[in-house]
Amino acid sequence: MQHQGSPKSYTSEGINYKWEISSNYSDIPEEKSINNFTTVIKIDPFKFADLMVKKLKDNPNVLGQAVSHAFGDIYDSPEDPSSSITHSLQP
Repeated sequence: MQHQGSPKSYTSEGINYKWEISSNYSDIPEEKSINNFTTVIKIDPFKFADLMVKKLKDNPNVLGQAVSHAFGDIYDSPEDPSSSITHSLQP
């Protein structure tokens, strides 16, 4: 059973990724290439969740590192006088 937010398949760079979920799989996702265009990710989501909780409990500081991101700059754009704000993803 899939979470509503989880894709049943996802395509990136010409490879279609699919999921297999089973209690027979480990806590670490395993990728199995079916052919040049399809890869299956095998996982037990409950074991994976338990592993992530354990890792966070063992080292809580890692959570702050995992969710903090640098934000882009917001500045006036000299290139487009009709636009007063331009978003930049530059570091």
